[in-house]
Parts: sequence; structure tokens; C-alpha cells
Amino acid sequence: MFKKNVNLGKIVFTKELITIIIVFLTIHLNAQLNSEVGYTGTYFKPDLTNAIIGRYNSNPDILTEMKRLHYFGGFYLGLMYRIGIMKIGGSWEGLSAKRVGIEGNLNANYAIEKKLYFYFNTFSANLEFQYGHFGVGGTVDQNTYKLKTIINGTTSKIPVIDESGNSSKIYLIFYLRGSDKIGLSFKPYVRVPWHSISVEKMADYLNVQQNIAYKSEKFMQFGITIALLNGLQPEF
Repeated sequence: MFKKNVNLGKIVFTKELITIIIVFLTIHLNAQLNSEVGYTGTYFKPDLTNAIIGRYNSNPDILTEMKRLHYFGGFYLGLMYRIGIMKIGGSWEGLSAKRVGIEGNLNANYAIEKKLYFYFNTFSANLEFQYGHFGVGGTVDQNTYKLKTIINGTTSKIPVIDESGNSSKIYLIFYLRGSDKIGLSFKPYVRVPWHSISVEKMADYLNVQQNIAYKSEKFMQFGITIALLNGLQPEF
């Protein structure tokens, strides 16, 4: 009998994303419900990840060094329900980054390209308090961190790291009312992880000599979300 492996996590994630998009496109938003769509950019300092990249770059056969990792960027979606000055709801962020290094020997006419694709996806429960043009907010998050690569001769991305964990985000809100149905918000934030992420498999893939420090690290983030709000906007 032929058996097919099914990635249930991917199916659930895809269905949730499709559901959110359908809601954005079809729902008639009332005075309390707002959709949010925008972009999130984040800075973080993954010391161990960058130490592994630095060790990889120290290989004498490196032709093109791999850049260190500091920035993620990606799509943001949210649904928020307003009750007076309080807003509750949920959001999703899909952040990613790519790094490439090439090792080889020009005289021998060979080279190996190492590609790293970093993904940081987050589903959040949000609570905000906004009065006028200013506010504060916080979240409880479910995160999925993935590192994938493409091996020479293949086209599919192969997982190197796939881990889940939780975090919390605290942010400020700067709000601009564009019209009775459109608003714009800027949300600078800090995200504090509850758990560490293992980086050992990344060191293994890059053939970096293992170090006792190459175990796990926390990806604390500093970033900003810029979101367009769709729905009836309050007057101040």
C-alpha cells in the first residue's frame, strides 16, 4: 500500500492563514472590529548563530563570506476588537532572512554554495489600551523557528532546525486616523522569548567544529510593526 506523509502543522498553519485572508477580503467590519495588515521589521543579536557564521567564514577555502544575521522582516496580519479604550484580538507575523556563503578552490575549479533560509513565524494573543493617538500593548506568543537549506543538485528546501516556543511582546502604539474607515499605526516593540533555540544542527551543517557554547540561545528581538487598519475608526 502506498503511504503519504502529511505535515499536519503545515496544513493547520495554511488553513489559519487562508481563513484570516478570507476574513480580510469579505467581512463587513463594524465599529468595534478592525483588520490590520502591514510589515514587521526586527533587529536581534544572535551571538551563537553569528559565532558559527564567523567560524564558517574563517575557513581558508571560503570564496564568499556569509553575512552575519541581525535583521528579519516580513508580513503582519491582525484582527482586533475594540471595547472602549481596550482592544483584544490576535495576530500573525511571518518573518524571514536568507544568508549565503561559498567555499571552494578556484584553481581546482570547484565550489560549494551553502544557503541558509531563516523563518520566524508567530501567532499572538493581543491586548491593547489606546487613548487618542497613543497606547500600549502586549502579547503572548506561539513561535516557530525554522532553518532550511537547499543542497546542491536539489530544488526543495530541506529542514535543518525546526523548533517551537513561547514569548511575550510589549509595544507602544502611535496611531494616525486617515478617515472614518482607515487608520495607520506604528508599534515599536521588544519581544522576550521564554525558551532557548538549539543551534547545534546549524554548526553541524556548516561543518563548524563543535564548541561547548554552540548549544542554544534566546532570540530577543527589537522591532517595529507598521500596520494599515481597516474598519470604522474612532473620533477623538
